[in-house]
Amino acid sequence: MKKIILLALLLGVGTPLFAQSTFSFANSSTTLITTNLSGTVGTYVQGTSGVGTFEAWVGPANAPDSSSLAPIGTTASSATAGRIFGGTRTNANVGPGAVFSLQIRGWVGAATYALAQTTPGAAWGITSIVQVDGGDPTAVPPGTPTTVFGTTPGLIPGIVLNVVPVPEPSSIALGLLGLGAITLFRRRK
Repeated sequence: MKKIILLALLLGVGTPLFAQSTFSFANSSTTLITTNLSGTVGTYVQGTSGVGTFEAWVGPANAPDSSSLAPIGTTASSATAGRIFGGTRTNANVGPGAVFSLQIRGWVGAATYALAQTTPGAAWGITSIVQVDGGDPTAVPPGTPTTVFGTTPGLIPGIVLNVVPVPEPSSIALGLLGLGAITLFRRRK
């Protein structure tokens, strides 16, 4: 009898440690990822598999800004133009069915999100913070995860990636000409 009570207590204490929420990390044709290339929103992110990385950042419910979010180590790549097929993702920081804050960061043309913000020709973007009601993977049958992207209120309508401008050759030539002039004037003095 003591063994059964001890086992029941251990199971009762251990179960919350493995609790987790799930969410669907994919978009549809109505929530495509675009870029602002040449100031025109509507150019879709390239469709080659592996081009474009998208990362989920999560935090407590009603997080006020991005500083209270952390990556959960799940990335997805665009498989066709403007689409993400990331499948069901897990947030082990909260229990089944719990509400949490979520933001998606995306970038193209650089190794990391931070590098994409400064690399000429690369693109980067960040979504607004949305509240996600996670699914319960332990339910029978498993609970349906919340879809992150969608057109209804409270979902992410898509991502616009900001393209870092590439300096034009004429700008580079003018810069070099100015540098040469400065060097020449310093030599004379």
